[in-house]
Amino acid sequence: MNQTRPYIPQSAANSAGFPLFAHDPQRQLLVWWREIDRVLLGLVLLLMAVGTLAVAAASPASAELLSTDDKTLGSMYFFWPHLRWQALGLVVLLGTALMNGERMRQVAIVLAGVMIFALVLVLVPFIGTEVNGARRWINIGLSLQPSEFLKPAFAVTLAWVLSWKLRDPQLPVVTVSTGLLLVILILLMLQPNFGEALLFCGLWLVLVMLAGIPMKRFYQIGGLGIAAIAIVLAVYENGRNRIAAFFSGGTSFDQVDLASRTLTSGGWTGSGFLNGKYKSLACWSAPSSSRFISPLFCGCWCGWWTRTGCTPSSRQAA
Repeated sequence: MNQTRPYIPQSAANSAGFPLFAHDPQRQLLVWWREIDRVLLGLVLLLMAVGTLAVAAASPASAELLSTDDKTLGSMYFFWPHLRWQALGLVVLLGTALMNGERMRQVAIVLAGVMIFALVLVLVPFIGTEVNGARRWINIGLSLQPSEFLKPAFAVTLAWVLSWKLRDPQLPVVTVSTGLLLVILILLMLQPNFGEALLFCGLWLVLVMLAGIPMKRFYQIGGLGIAAIAIVLAVYENGRNRIAAFFSGGTSFDQVDLASRTLTSGGWTGSGFLNGKYKSLACWSAPSSSRFISPLFCGCWCGWWTRTGCTPSSRQAA
């Protein structure tokens, strides 16, 4: 009895081996604009705009904190580099959006392989940079965190692996994808970076569920997840501390407490641009972290038009 293979559509451009961009750039852009999800693109641009305002709110306090007697940083010291990187990000975004599906898959697989190798290099002394007890970055003239670049590449690569099942239902796609996930988790937990490890687990779980695994396999995954949490609590100190802090609510003047103080310092209407009185406190706690950007943004910008006139930021006022 002959088995009918499922139909897997392929674009003519991919099968014919056309280059990344069409010979007629104007026509290519028209096709791109007609097919792009303009709502999603607008939301991305809106998010970038909100991020720019947030950096503008945080830059003066960070610059004040990091200034010394020998060198005074301008209030917008961190804002202008942000604009330059954002412009580069827009170029990458548009270039990626113009890729066809086949080229996107190829780039993602290569990027995933390079970033997994970079995760190994992060753990090598004199190559990886250690900050606050964690070794997550590589300094190549600028600080690079491989796990951040790995996230989108892992999503596309994982979807590609799971799609093998369309050609041959007998292929162990879940086993292969799980093995890839375990390699990444081991490298992340050695840094240690328990939070990123959870993000990759969540991404893997969503894609595997979308691939249509049987409910029996899903229950097995749930059981393995519970066992993994038990092992983390027993032997992995970083994970145990993160889980305990999450359920205990934290302590006074930890990151959650300082974020809450910064968020509520502006009241219901906001304190006005550059007027958040907890800005220096937040930056003093985590000068190299972006996790205080959101509460600081809310404390300064929400209701900026009212100019409630809170005390200008200073380390003494904080």
